[in-house]
Amino acid sequence: MKHVLKPLALSALTASLALAGFAFGRSLSEKTDALGAGDPVNAEAVARAIALQLRANGNQPVRLPRGLTLLADQKLASDREDRDNPVSFCTPRPDHPVLGELAAYTNLYIRSNFQRGEGDEGWTNPEGFYVIAWRDGRVERVPFGTERYVWAYEGEARLYTVFPGMTAYANAVDRATALAGPPSPPPQ
Repeated sequence: MKHVLKPLALSALTASLALAGFAFGRSLSEKTDALGAGDPVNAEAVARAIALQLRANGNQPVRLPRGLTLLADQKLASDREDRDNPVSFCTPRPDHPVLGELAAYTNLYIRSNFQRGEGDEGWTNPEGFYVIAWRDGRVERVPFGTERYVWAYEGEARLYTVFPGMTAYANAVDRATALAGPPSPPPQ
């Protein structure tokens, strides 16, 4: 009987550890991206610091310290391109024709929720928010889905994301319209 109990006890212990590991791993995997496990409050503080640095420099471009351009949450980004990017924030020039109102913004806190279907089919159901800093120092979270898009011609057509409160927002289009392609270039 001694020999039977020992393997049973080890099996029960192994099964318990396996179940605990599965439950622990599952709860971790559900929240391992920047939206679930990141620190957006820190991102807001960093965005505010970027805006203050730019304001202190008369809103002219300034070389920002790496600590202000690369968030620790970047390693948690759900998108590989975002994880590999050398900066976490886009910091547009103040004279940019579309984005000049912004000091900085990041999309690290957006999760795509990609689902693969049969064959080549797939779809996304994005959720989350952008962290944006205005040139006046205000910082806010802008929910995904409230952003719009505008095409601008700077030698070639470029698509820009714009947010509520921006001048370009009034003439911007939804994502599906934007992804259909740029309108005809303006006459020269």
